[in-house]
Amino acid sequence: MTYESNLSAVEQAGLPELYAFESGTDHERVTSWGKCLSFLGYRFQAVDIHRSGFSIDADFGAVQVTITAPITDLMAAHIANQPVEPISVKIYRALADDLSDFVVIFAGQIRRISARNGVASAVATTKAAVLDVIIPRVVYQSYCNHMVFDSGCGLTQEDYQVETTVDVDGSQMESADFAAFPDGYFTGGHVQIRNDMRMITRHEGGTINLHVPFDSRVASGASVKVFPGCDGSPSTCKNKFNNFEDGFQGFPYIPSKNPVVWGVA
Repeated sequence: MTYESNLSAVEQAGLPELYAFESGTDHERVTSWGKCLSFLGYRFQAVDIHRSGFSIDADFGAVQVTITAPITDLMAAHIANQPVEPISVKIYRALADDLSDFVVIFAGQIRRISARNGVASAVATTKAAVLDVIIPRVVYQSYCNHMVFDSGCGLTQEDYQVETTVDVDGSQMESADFAAFPDGYFTGGHVQIRNDMRMITRHEGGTINLHVPFDSRVASGASVKVFPGCDGSPSTCKNKFNNFEDGFQGFPYIPSKNPVVWGVA
């Protein structure tokens, strides 16, 4: 059974949905709302963008969503182009009269893009899709093949953990210790309380957002261990973890444009 039959039927026009696409140093921010919006300090361009409902298989695999929009510069660079530098996508839903009241309803990566009549159709999945990977595990890509703190990465998780006491408000946790690190430092990392863990989808100042909140047993005053995330890019490996020479398994200088499609000039 899928969520799609339920969620695709929900009216999407009643609340602003905002889409943030990122690929390396390139960013595109758009909204399905009827006018441009200023959100999280950025301008989101109003475009004719739509999405399907979210689907998940019966074995609780990766959540998938199809995004349909006019072909943007970022998407155009990845149509029929191999190897493909990953495009991450995050979808926010907010209140029209108070954009500070928002939730992240999807965070994942675009797996494939097709185009027809000037319209792009992009299929995105959450990171759980990595469980579907088949041999060979190492592929020729500019981003690292390792996961941070795995045996190939070689870093010790405990060397990067931050133990702190937090205030809890649903999927948000706050601590002054988080503000001691640059924004985004913990994004993609995780919070651990005993053997229970949650993924961090956003870190800004003294606040982190969790993909799924802990249950009611975790309340304000709880002591947690927090670990930073890694997006797999060469710059993050070098500048954030100082591990480029020993732990990076990627090909940062591999061509990102297919000469058959883009030409050699």
